Amino acid sequence: MKNSNLHSDQDALFFDVVCHTMLNLYMEIAYSKRYIPPNKRSQILLKYLKHAMKRSGYKSVKNDIRGLIYFGRKNDLGFEAKLIEIQNLSERHPVNDSSSSDLSNFTQLLKALDSICSVSEEPLNVNELVLRQKLYLNQQNLVNAFNEKGQLISKIEVVLPEVNWEEAVRECRAHNWQLIKVNTYQKNHVVGLISL
Repeated sequence: MKNSNLHSDQDALFFDVVCHTMLNLYMEIAYSKRYIPPNKRSQILLKYLKHAMKRSGYKSVKNDIRGLIYFGRKNDLGFEAKLIEIQNLSERHPVNDSSSSDLSNFTQLLKALDSICSVSEEPLNVNELVLRQKLYLNQQNLVNAFNEKGQLISKIEVVLPEVNWEEAVRECRAHNWQLIKVNTYQKNHVVGLISL
């Protein structure tokens, strides 16, 4: 029994590594403002995994990460697709409900919020007009909001259209998150904080 519990914890940690890796890739893509070809995307994934392998929190899944890196080097163009497949597998067959991380739950929330208004990790420029149907996340704030185990350690700041505020609050509640209003931004947007 104890051994199967250890196995479940390692599986959950491995899925968190994959989730963090994919989130890092998507944020890099959002910031680049130009098309990133598949081979460059694979390089971004490999770079993040090499960094993750050095973290003490991932020590128990170091060999699994090493295997992903090996696969990524051999299958450059199919690497992202394989990670998406692993991520989908973790969503279809969760290790157990108690071990699902805040980061995984937040990823699910972002998918739901994206249906309300397009989610963007682009930096907000005070001099630019905020696009009406976008929800903005601060990349640095988002990266620092989760620890290596995927647990939320600080609130996540968002800027979203005021017309979508109530719907976003309902969606957050439906996913067991809280969205509170901090202030307004450029008259038609609301600055909020997402937390558990």
